[in-house]
Amino acid sequence: MNYDNYFETYSSEEELIALPVDYTLEAALINNDIIYTQDRSFHVDRLIEFLDRLNKGIPDKIRITHFDTEETAFTGVIQYNGNAILATFDTSRNNCNRYFIHYYGTHLVAQVRYQDRPEVILEDYYLVTTNRNILIFTHFMEDNLNTTSD
Repeated sequence: MNYDNYFETYSSEEELIALPVDYTLEAALINNDIIYTQDRSFHVDRLIEFLDRLNKGIPDKIRITHFDTEETAFTGVIQYNGNAILATFDTSRNNCNRYFIHYYGTHLVAQVRYQDRPEVILEDYYLVTTNRNILIFTHFMEDNLNTTSD
């Protein structure tokens, strides 16, 4: 496979445009998106697989969807071409116009934190760019939540 045009060949914008405007949690679960809501995370095993492939230099692509308190989807595609990471986020469901935000980075880092109570442990994943770290996913690690691969 020729990786020179990987980002152009596998257009994240086309993939995101193909999703319905009223993209639901149920649809994202069926589509195997890596999902996080205000208190849950799903398909984290696919994120771990992506990170493993990234660490081995193997190109891969994942879709991550965050649902806010009003169940509005904020969706992004994270692509790794063997050299760099491109994160493309679709904010059209939060605005009236279709709008894509692109970030290029070199690697992902994880940071553990506590939320509200000590028993709620969060693991945030950030894309490291030249300017700053961009939050791309939050994994809820609380023991009484079924969060690993719903």
